[in-house]
Amino acid sequence: MRKILLKKPLYIIQRLSLITAILIFISCATSENKTVTQEKQVKEGIIVFTNKTPFTVCLVRGSGRVDVGTVAPSSSLNVINSFNSAESYYPLFDIPVLDSWSLEKVRPDDREYYFNVDNSLARQVIEITMPRSFVDTSAYIIFANKGRSGGVSVSQNDSNDRMTGINFSEVKSNINVGETVVYRVNPQNLRNLKINPSNKIFGNQTYKSGFIYTFVFDGNDVLQIDVRSLTEVKADSPVKIEFTGSALTAAEQQEIITILKETLKNYDVPLRIIDSGDAFYTMRVNSRIQVQPPQPPVNREIITAEFSLLLFRSGKELLKPEDFKDIKDMNRNIVIRNAVNQIKNASGFYKNINQVMIL
Repeated sequence: MRKILLKKPLYIIQRLSLITAILIFISCATSENKTVTQEKQVKEGIIVFTNKTPFTVCLVRGSGRVDVGTVAPSSSLNVINSFNSAESYYPLFDIPVLDSWSLEKVRPDDREYYFNVDNSLARQVIEITMPRSFVDTSAYIIFANKGRSGGVSVSQNDSNDRMTGINFSEVKSNINVGETVVYRVNPQNLRNLKINPSNKIFGNQTYKSGFIYTFVFDGNDVLQIDVRSLTEVKADSPVKIEFTGSALTAAEQQEIITILKETLKNYDVPLRIIDSGDAFYTMRVNSRIQVQPPQPPVNREIITAEFSLLLFRSGKELLKPEDFKDIKDMNRNIVIRNAVNQIKNASGFYKNINQVMIL
């Protein structure tokens, strides 16, 4: 027996040992890779940032302010959470001063307005809401030339130096008809503005930082049509309802106001009806209600009515009146109801509002 063992080739034993070692190594490596993959999965989660504001939000991460991505209004952004410790995310806001131009990456005024996110595997949903205010020491002037084809310019206080806009790629001081310019000003130094070449003074008021003031030149006068804070840029403009002509009861007025609120919303008109406070827009409801004496063959009084809708901005009529005529019935409630239905269905009037409000 010993003689047989001594004759067995030695290289076979060595080969078997080598193969065994390789198999053990592969097994360990596979196990180690599996462990690493499992650890990586454990450390990764999903953070869902949902934008509840009307502004585009730019998210940055950490003290180095690393760009993470942008979130459009009413949209969400999924971010992989693969860190071993909590991370802070800071929202910066693009504020659309005009439809075609925005202030970019404006920081909230509140230093505590950020999101500290842990490294949990769980899906985390974070809602981005509107901050109370933004960090901005400037005020902004929007000036639209709707009247003079030769162009105009704007200066401030007693100076004759032309102001230059910030919403054009080139330096621009002349405002052609149909153009809208945005100026950045120091509110502490601004008392009023002046339009050239007519040298008319306008905008005499106290200006505040973080606010936008809008003016329109109609060819004769410069009208202020809006003022709002940066947080209110996308909010609807306030409008007051004014009743003139024949007296309407409180219930009848409320019925008209209710249908106007619904209709403005249905046609996406950027106006919101207010009961009190300042407003540059006024919607006038004019009515003429008469009672006709009894006539054959009915021999009963007939109520006839005419209504009209008018829209004013800064005291000037903005649209051609919308008239509703030949409303009649023996019952006053039915007359008012028919008038309300006609006001509701005046689609052309509401579409025209959207057009004239565009700068």
